Amino acid sequence: PGGVGKAGPAGGGGGAPAHAASVAASMTAGTVWRIIVMTPTLPTPKRILIVDDVPDNLSILFEFLTARGFEVLVADSGEFALEALTRNNPDLILLDVMMPGIDGYETCRRIKDNERFRDVPLFFLTALTDTVDKVKGFSLGAVDYITKPIDPDEVLARVQAHLDLRSLHLALE
Repeated sequence: PGGVGKAGPAGGGGGAPAHAASVAASMTAGTVWRIIVMTPTLPTPKRILIVDDVPDNLSILFEFLTARGFEVLVADSGEFALEALTRNNPDLILLDVMMPGIDGYETCRRIKDNERFRDVPLFFLTALTDTVDKVKGFSLGAVDYITKPIDPDEVLARVQAHLDLRSLHLALE
């Protein structure tokens, strides 16, 4: 919570609210006053990279996540995702599996081969529901696997859980 804190004589406790009129009215000659102004510490928005070749999927997730305070980057192919990573450091990656060109599995492998992104949580978002596909995703380094059609609230819950885990992990390092 930001705003203006309390003001009071230096060395004294408490004091009057730090409003200019009340502080000025209560000041006496020779008294040293300490005014503490608290500024809000706003958290840096978490950055999420979404990779999907279907514009409607990108749009739904982009709108949903930005409305909840996330900074969202989008790429419509594995190639563009890898290029985006040369200029950005996402906190989490949502990656489609079935895309033209470099598919999601190969994109994941390349991302996880890069030490800079090895520990960034990566989810697969895909229509593939077979166990073999899920196991392949996890074996490549994904931390979660969500099947389409997606439920935005479920995605949000999973994203927040993994971002919280990542924050705790980083705090322990």
